[in-house]
Amino acid sequence: MLNTVKELTECASFALKKQTFEGPISDPQSFLLMTLENGLAGLVYSVCSEEILPSPFYERLQEAHYAYIASDAQQDNVVQSVSALFKQHKIPFVFLKGTHLKQLYPDPFMRAMGDVDLLVKEETMQNVTRLFLDNHVKRISQSVQHDVFVMNGVTIEVHPTLFKAFDKRYEKLMRSPWDYIRCDDVCEFEKPYECVYLLYHLAKHLNSGGIGLRSLLDIGIYLKAYHESIDKDELFKLLDQVELRSFFNHIVTMNIRYFKFDTLNDYLDKSLSESINYDEVMVFFALSGIHGKGKSFNPFEVRYASHKSNQKRRLSFYLSILLPSYKTMKGMYPWLRFMPLLYPFTWGIRGVRLMLFKRKSSWRKIKQLQFDDEQVDLIQSLYKKLGL
Repeated sequence: MLNTVKELTECASFALKKQTFEGPISDPQSFLLMTLENGLAGLVYSVCSEEILPSPFYERLQEAHYAYIASDAQQDNVVQSVSALFKQHKIPFVFLKGTHLKQLYPDPFMRAMGDVDLLVKEETMQNVTRLFLDNHVKRISQSVQHDVFVMNGVTIEVHPTLFKAFDKRYEKLMRSPWDYIRCDDVCEFEKPYECVYLLYHLAKHLNSGGIGLRSLLDIGIYLKAYHESIDKDELFKLLDQVELRSFFNHIVTMNIRYFKFDTLNDYLDKSLSESINYDEVMVFFALSGIHGKGKSFNPFEVRYASHKSNQKRRLSFYLSILLPSYKTMKGMYPWLRFMPLLYPFTWGIRGVRLMLFKRKSSWRKIKQLQFDDEQVDLIQSLYKKLGL
């Protein structure tokens, strides 16, 4: 497995430098699966050939490559439409994560993006919803974190906040993003804040699942792109404020070691260096896949490790999954805020919907709840070393 990780990261680093990758690839099937699960097909295909990745694996990679191109074109059209619509109606907004990050890759399609994310001011959410509905953009779900819409087949997540209540140390900074946004013709984050937000986003996904290798690479690409212009003192100040300096150090170190970003050395704080097996971390990230959706990965082991770290018992963990909080259910069923006494009934409604419409994924998740305690302890230990 480690060999495949090293081959994949080397291939990606060659693609970023537009150099020829000559292999070898020791296990083509594992290489292809890891490439797809970690969102790196767009990069890998650009430097791969049938000589080093034999049929039928090369054909599957080629399919993914063309799917990336088609998806990129479709998403770009939606990004332009949303941007024009919001500007016309004078609604301040900022595109998040992938919409910006993909512009930093050699070609935008090389960085796959699941949906279009954007941040708006909380007080404008009703106006945004009305604007979308008036323009025949369908809303398909609601939650505390974001409302989800679909425009021309592309999913749009509209966030009224960046903060998710999983760790209080992030709350103050992530609840005040507009203090770090500058609006001229378009609204953009100040670079130090955006970098910390991207890192916080990784921490959030690691708290409930995984991040995959592409999310790790995103940080390296971002830091390289703004190496000369980013205010490093402000960046370090914000990292210290949310206690992510050590985690940042490890993320930068892995980008240097595995993706060959040698220019990032001046981001490192040598005093924070700690004995950690980076090969082990990379294998863990790779197996998790993007957002913890790797085929052989169990996200409930991570979720329970986070739960256990907060000195909470196993029973409360199961109850939190089976019986979500009032705040969570209010996001799913907005009418609940007017009829709070019906809160217990929403558990039943949710259960019926899951069994009727998401039966296969629900059964898979139930099986995953039978996780390995030893693996949970290993994850706890790993996260502690990473500074999480």
